[in-house]
Order: sequence, then C-alpha cells, then structure tokens
Amino acid sequence: MYLRKEDSMKHSEKQFNNLTDLINRKLDISLYEKKSIDLQETINDKLTKLRNAERDTNMKLQNLERDYRATNQEVLRHKEELELKASIEETANIWKNFNNFAQYQELKQLYSKVNPEMQKFEVNMIEHRDEIKRFKEIIERFDVTICEKSSKQDLIGLEKTIREQYLSVKYLEEVKAMTT
Repeated sequence: MYLRKEDSMKHSEKQFNNLTDLINRKLDISLYEKKSIDLQETINDKLTKLRNAERDTNMKLQNLERDYRATNQEVLRHKEELELKASIEETANIWKNFNNFAQYQELKQLYSKVNPEMQKFEVNMIEHRDEIKRFKEIIERFDVTICEKSSKQDLIGLEKTIREQYLSVKYLEEVKAMTT
C-alpha cells in the first residue's frame, strides 16, 4: 500500500490537529498560569511562614542565650556566696557549743536583774567621785596652810640658829668698844 502525498499530508495535518487539540486541552495556558500562580502563592506563603518561624526561632534562641547567661551569672554568684558560708563541719562544731552559751531570753533576764544594780553602782561611784573631789580640795587647802605655817616655823628656827651660832652686830660693837 502506497499513500499519496496528499493523503499523507492530510493525515499528518489531521494527526497534528488532533495532537494540538490534545496538547491544548492538556496544557491549557490559562490553567497553567492559574496553577502556576497558585503554586507561587503557596510557595510564598510557605516561605513567609518559614521566615517567620526562623525569626521566632532566632528570638527564642536569643532569649535562651540571655537566660543562659543570666542563669550562669546567678550560679557564679551563688557559688561565691556558698564559698563565704560555713561548711557542715564548722556548723556542727558551733552547734555542739550551743549548750555552753546563754539564750537570748536568759540574757534578757540577766540584763533586767543586773541593770538596776549597775545604775545604783553608777550613782554610788558618782557620789564617791564628788567626795574625792572635796577631799582633794581640803587637802590642797591644808597643804597651802601647812606651807605657810612651815615657812614661819622655818624663819623662827633660822633666827634661833643665827642667834645661837653667830654674833649680833650690836654685841660685836660692844666687844669692839671694850677692847678699844
């Protein structure tokens, strides 16, 4: 069987048209554009959600880093404070000695008993201080009086000593007058 060129052309053209119709139906440009736009919007939505999620994740990560630094600083501060605190052994030794010391209530009772006696003692001490002051004044006046009197006594004693041991000018003149 042989085909003529025209028949072959018609047949090819018909096949081409059928194929074009089929392709046009399958590849409808408007449908393709619509699906492309829908796909682009879906991609853009997902990309926006992904960017928002990335931004949120970065913010959460920054917050976690900030919280980590703050917690780390707080741990270091607590560690320094802990180094200043007493150890269990030290507190155990102190606790053993608590029976050797008075409690606050006992100290308060002691204070209420001792304080009035201390005030009486203070008043007594002030009185003694004033009395000592008066005695000092009396002794000072006595010293001044004794000094004045002793000076007079010394002069009287000196005069007596001079009369006994030395010649008076009057007696010396009488003796000179007798010898001449």
